Amino acid sequence: MLSLDPRGAKQSPSKCPPTVGDPVQVRSRRWLVEEVIRPEKLHQSPLVRLACADDAQGQSLDVFWEYELDRRILEEEGWQDLAAKGFDAPRQFAAFLHALRWNCVTATDPNLFQAPFRAGIKIDAYQMEPLRKALRLPRVNLFIADDTGLGKTIEAGLIARELLLRKKAKTIVVVAPPSVLEQWKAELEERFGLVFFDTLRAPRKQNEKVANWRREAPIRPVVFEDTGVLTEDTVHLHLEQRVAQRLLARFRSQGFIHHDLSRACLAQVADSIPRVVLLSRLSLYGQGAERLHEELVPLAARWIEPSQRKGPLTPYAREAEAKTLDLLEHSLGSNGRRPPDEAIQRKPLTATPRDIEELLPQLEPRAEELALLAIDKLRKRGEREEKDLPRQSLARKS
Repeated sequence: MLSLDPRGAKQSPSKCPPTVGDPVQVRSRRWLVEEVIRPEKLHQSPLVRLACADDAQGQSLDVFWEYELDRRILEEEGWQDLAAKGFDAPRQFAAFLHALRWNCVTATDPNLFQAPFRAGIKIDAYQMEPLRKALRLPRVNLFIADDTGLGKTIEAGLIARELLLRKKAKTIVVVAPPSVLEQWKAELEERFGLVFFDTLRAPRKQNEKVANWRREAPIRPVVFEDTGVLTEDTVHLHLEQRVAQRLLARFRSQGFIHHDLSRACLAQVADSIPRVVLLSRLSLYGQGAERLHEELVPLAARWIEPSQRKGPLTPYAREAEAKTLDLLEHSLGSNGRRPPDEAIQRKPLTATPRDIEELLPQLEPRAEELALLAIDKLRKRGEREEKDLPRQSLARKS
């Protein structure tokens, strides 16, 4: 089974200014172009307003395009670079694929919760009700008054995390009595990853002033190897922690900016039918690089050696495709299998360009169909919230 994932983008120095909506690379980050202001005089640089689509999502930046040394317009998807370095190890490819899938978000349906899957907690059913109500409000205005011990902190944390994920909130302010402020800080950090740079410092001693602690406490290094035990010398980061998110963003963008991954893998499954799978990612952005909808778009087909083909590869129907993806998941999750010898790997590897050439024209219409479906859902939700907003404002006044 050959599995491919296109996250590459060919980079070429660009003298021409970008247009609105173009993805670009500036100062080693990915941005979306929000506005291009033409110069008043000749030989002057246009002013380009950008919104960060990387780890500092939504952050704005104005640049004079021609004066940026590493400016790039990311024009191509990079299919031609797939498998250029051979096949990635299944475990490495699985980590990349799961990072892409885990990070997908959507605002098409308010009933699709995302915060519970990014929280380190066991959630009771009743704790989901405030989140459900909050997401149905055009403007979140909720008062939670459950009894002691029922998890008001968890309910508030779920709402805060969901609003941050959907980019409906940029800043969360916690107003609490001094006696419970540290408890709130610990809960939001341990359960939801809502923490700051202080996480990397050595723990603060009892009665130690915060200013002195921040000035004197050493920054603990982040390591990527299992130390065996967790001590005060080890930083244990929640996946939503900003440092972890930045590392994940860099990992996801390896095929977009860098070329450390081949983004192709040869995986062994239980049956004897060879298959090929193309995996693309659909991303819809709004103003300020708001992530409105993301999903992986698969296309699977039975693989035939090029010398035996009578025509282009034919994609599977949805049922056979679902079975193929299930086999892929089980294969990537299994350990201990010996990789095929080089002679076996050479056949699908050399056929990769032709496989992509035959399947890509059939993948693009599917992605366009899913994009139109998502846009229609976003439009209907926007219209519904626009109608509900005056009612909510009227209810607040009365």
